[in-house]
Amino acid sequence: TYTMAPCDHPLCDPRICIENVCHYSLIYADGDYTRVILSSDMFTFPVHDGVVAHFANVIFGVGLENAERPFMINNNLIGGILGLGRGPRLILRQLI
Repeated sequence: TYTMAPCDHPLCDPRICIENVCHYSLIYADGDYTRVILSSDMFTFPVHDGVVAHFANVIFGVGLENAERPFMINNNLIGGILGLGRGPRLILRQLI
């Protein structure tokens, strides 16, 4: 169910468009940065006793370029960072 968000998506801010796909960049307080594609997918979480909750069209960023982080050395296979910053793209806000 993965899709890249188009430039007219309401959470595409600022509107940096490449071939009608929304891109954005973030700079963190420590100077690290990430450049991402705004994307959406269904997220599934276990609730209890085999019951799961599904959340469709959750918006998140897929990192294209990320500053080196200490956990990204020695062939560590971590695929990304779940940022829990403020604003409308906050994943917790989307799951309410």
